[in-house]
Amino acid sequence: MISDSISVSCNTGSISAVTQMGAYAKDSEADQRGLCTAEGVSVSTGVDCESLSQKDHPFFAEKLQACVGQESCLIHGVHDDIPIGSQPGAASCNLNEEDTLFIQYNCQVSEEELGQKRH
Repeated sequence: MISDSISVSCNTGSISAVTQMGAYAKDSEADQRGLCTAEGVSVSTGVDCESLSQKDHPFFAEKLQACVGQESCLIHGVHDDIPIGSQPGAASCNLNEEDTLFIQYNCQVSEEELGQKRH
């Protein structure tokens, strides 16, 4: 999480929904397995940051949701909402520069775009 900017984009179509986000520590089981989910898995993330996975988290609710409907979205100020160190309102969640922030989202291709690809 060194960077204060993140890009969310679709190769085709546009972002139709942001479904999950969260964090895991470098070299944790989640990191070693390359996981990008916070639901339905019993894998150690190496951090106690469940609050980051909540859809009412300011980064999720404000910055990521603003990307819905766009082909690509560059978000600046990641550390305004997810600072390095102790997280606001979640003292047990302590992130460092080597930890990974993951974002899971869906891309949807319009019927028009599909029609063009079929011809």
